[in-house]
Amino acid sequence: DIDRVYSTAEKNNVKFMVAHVLRFWPEYELLKEIYDSKRYGKLLSGTMIRLGGYPKWSWDGWMMDEKRSGLTPFDLHIHDLDFMVYAFGLPKVAHQYRSKLPKQDFISICYDFGDFSINSEASWYAASYPFTAEFRFQFEDAIVASENGKMMIHLKDDEKIDLSQEADGDTGNINLPKSNAYANEIIYFADCVENNKPVDKFKPEELRCVLDILNSL
Repeated sequence: DIDRVYSTAEKNNVKFMVAHVLRFWPEYELLKEIYDSKRYGKLLSGTMIRLGGYPKWSWDGWMMDEKRSGLTPFDLHIHDLDFMVYAFGLPKVAHQYRSKLPKQDFISICYDFGDFSINSEASWYAASYPFTAEFRFQFEDAIVASENGKMMIHLKDDEKIDLSQEADGDTGNINLPKSNAYANEIIYFADCVENNKPVDKFKPEELRCVLDILNSL
C-alpha cells in the first residue's frame, strides 16, 4: 500500500518530485524520444505554453498569496520548465519578462540550450480564459506539435501524421496509447522504492536547476 511505499522510500532515502507528470505524459514522452533519437534531425526551436484564468476559486485566496503558492511560476511554469530540464538539459535564461498585478500574473521566458532555444509562456489572466497547455517544436525535418487537442507531426511535402487517436489493435500505427500519467508516475516511484532502484528520471541537479530558475523570476 502507499504507506508502505513511502515508509520504504524514507528508509532508502529516495527523493521524488510528486505530480510532475509531464515526464510520464505520452505526448511529452514521444517528444523526448524524437529528440533523443534525432528521428527528424536536430532540434532547432521550441515553444511551450501553459495558460489559464485567475484562480479566484482557491480556498482563502491562498493561490494569490505569493508566500504560500509562489504564483504562476510555481503553479504553472514549473511543469514546462521541469520537462525542459529533464528532456534537453540545463538551460540558461536568455530573456525574461513578467507582468504581475494583484489579480493576474504573466511570464514569458526564452531559454538558451546552446544549439536551440525554447520560448515559454505561463499566465493567470484576469479574464476568464480556458486552461491551455500546448507545445510546438521545430526539428530539421518536421514540426512536432501538441495543439488544439491534437498531437501532430508535420512533415515536408505537406504530409502529416495524426497521433491524436488511439491505435486499434496491432495495426502498425504509431498512435499514442491511452495512458494515465499520474498512475505511471506512482508505479515508477513504487518500483524504484521497493526494488531500491535509482530514480533516474529525477536527478538532483535537475531539480536544483528548476528551483533556482523559478526563485529568480
